[in-house]
Amino acid sequence: MNKRVLISQKGDFYKKLNKCSIKTTLTDKVGEFISFEQYHADMQCLMVEDTAFVLSCCKNVIDTLNEHYKVIVCDEYDAKYPDNIGLNALILGKTLVGKISSINPKIIDFCKKHNYSFINVNQGYTACSCAVVDETSVITADNSIYKVLTNNGYNVLKINEGHIKLTGADYGFIGGASAKIENILYFFGNIKKHPDYKRIKEFCNNRGVNIVSLSNCDLTDIGGIRLLNHWKALP
Repeated sequence: MNKRVLISQKGDFYKKLNKCSIKTTLTDKVGEFISFEQYHADMQCLMVEDTAFVLSCCKNVIDTLNEHYKVIVCDEYDAKYPDNIGLNALILGKTLVGKISSINPKIIDFCKKHNYSFINVNQGYTACSCAVVDETSVITADNSIYKVLTNNGYNVLKINEGHIKLTGADYGFIGGASAKIENILYFFGNIKKHPDYKRIKEFCNNRGVNIVSLSNCDLTDIGGIRLLNHWKALP
């Protein structure tokens, strides 16, 4: 598989993924967003099958993905919560998980037409808050997500809140500090420093997923990634 992701251009974690034979496409800067959200991939783009939903201000991302995806440009967003989280949703198999009232209507329409089901959660930063292990298993510190997904039959590992760096905020989130690519869950920082490391490792290993720390620094929320699995090879 052509392993490629959309990832923040801030810091050097994209370079560390490059060293793992993963190609990277870099995010734009969304100046309207609060400082620590401006480069986050999970705020700028959402992939649903071969279609990419991208904020209209992300011109470089749009231009790059246009050659490989069906791109739907999303104008409906604002800097303040919850108008900033229109693309911050999870796709788990044929299910969209997010704060449905705030998800961009173009995404909702697309998913309805393609027979996706919907799970509503109170946490608007849904993608930020969840490390996806597989289509039925996630890791989160958010109690509302834990309860809703568990009640819907998902395997959810509830971890301690905090212990993840996000400059400008009290703490970051596990989804923003990780990237699931094939059978590896990469962490932006050293996952061994997290108090729930052993539980996280066991949860992943039991599902055939290995974990890799990309550096020895504290876990850092960089806005996660968006997988570009449908990237078309150009001649």
